Amino acid sequence: MLLHRYGPAEPLKVPGHDILMKYFRYRGKLIRRQELRQHTLTSSIAVVVNNEIEVNLRRRGEAIGMYLHSIHKEEMFQFVANKVAGGAEALATTKAFLNERNVGEDDYALESAARLFRRWAKELQKDRGTKRGKSVRYLFRDDLEVKLSIQQAEAVANRLQQMINRGVVEIDRRMDTAIRSYILYTFTGETYASLTNRERGRLRHHICESCQRGREYLQYDERLHRWISYCIQTVQAKAVPVAS
Repeated sequence: MLLHRYGPAEPLKVPGHDILMKYFRYRGKLIRRQELRQHTLTSSIAVVVNNEIEVNLRRRGEAIGMYLHSIHKEEMFQFVANKVAGGAEALATTKAFLNERNVGEDDYALESAARLFRRWAKELQKDRGTKRGKSVRYLFRDDLEVKLSIQQAEAVANRLQQMINRGVVEIDRRMDTAIRSYILYTFTGETYASLTNRERGRLRHHICESCQRGREYLQYDERLHRWISYCIQTVQAKAVPVAS
């Protein structure tokens, strides 16, 4: 995953302001080396860091490795969940995700990834299994079949933002960027990487995290969902068949 994002040449030279440097400062619980060698952390990678981060990596390398592993799993699960919501098949989508990032069977078994995704999705359904949450998820279903061009999605996001600014639509204003990220990602064929190029000044991980926050917020705000549906209709988006 790191080589896919930062390039194949080692040692990796990551900008000091990159989110990865924040992860390298992680000070979580130390984990037994033997357990990690046997199950999860089976390879290493060289990265150029400053003295402070080097000390932390030497002391908490395994814990940081597990922390990154959990972040990358969550990224994969969110990617697969979005595609499945649009009609794609989970196993094929998981395989495509891993192949694109050159994650081989020896690195991370496809069967294990698929099994963990099913467990993750089941837990997510359980956590959101309130009557209200189910109702809003049902409302999402029709809109998820609509695919917009990136220009149309930007028009939807901009129109919604104008209504929020005028007070027509009421939301927690801290969620403005998250809702925009959700719209640009969910209703288009764009990836987090391509949106990073369009949304200047924002890192890929920030967009991924922002999209997740927007999705979680919308699960329980039926009124905002209706406003998004209205904005989609006003740009005269044409539905296209969902690939499966």
